[in-house]
Amino acid sequence: MLQRPAGPVVIIVTLAAAAVSVHARQPAARSPGIDVTFTREARTEPVTGMVYVAVSRVNQRTPIEQAGPTGVPLFSIYVEAFVPGAVAAFGTAERGHPIAALRDLPAGEYWMQPFVNVYTRFPR
Repeated sequence: MLQRPAGPVVIIVTLAAAAVSVHARQPAARSPGIDVTFTREARTEPVTGMVYVAVSRVNQRTPIEQAGPTGVPLFSIYVEAFVPGAVAAFGTAERGHPIAALRDLPAGEYWMQPFVNVYTRFPR
């Protein structure tokens, strides 16, 4: 879903029955950013791992299906004890590929898809 208010650009994508959402933010005179959060319905336990956001201008396939070495941009951020309702904030320093930083993403309208790689700890 794409919403275009009169002020800053806001993109809201909802997955898994409103369980995960991503919001693009770009307030006046600030760097671009993406906020990812999840609900208790998606997972009740805290998450430690990597949160990813795939970004595409095309809605023919999901953004994740378009990611690859020369595909659509994919950004990531490490989270530890990430709880429902908390925000994983992607700023200009978060790594991406094939675009190195979020600030290098050209202005425009995008479809965004977040996902999480949950790490499992194994005690010795």
